Amino acid sequence: VMETPLSIKIEKPLEALNELQKVLQLPERPETIDCFDISHFQSSHLVGSCIRFTNGIPDKNKFRRFKIKTLTEQNDYAALQEIVSRRYRNK
Repeated sequence: VMETPLSIKIEKPLEALNELQKVLQLPERPETIDCFDISHFQSSHLVGSCIRFTNGIPDKNKFRRFKIKTLTEQNDYAALQEIVSRRYRNK
């Protein structure tokens, strides 16, 4: 297991967020972090997911899965663009 300043503090989410704020030079500590991922089976059946962390803790009620609607072949960048825009639509 590789030890980094952020992974050492994983047991203390708020301390990890303070470290993230410092490393990224953010004006405020991040309260919400969304992580996106694209998956596919042999370049087809594209799906995406969004995992949300609130105050450094996984917020399972805010996890989202997306079927990719606009693509028929693998293009991770376009798939990410689709799910990010769908995730934040009407916000």
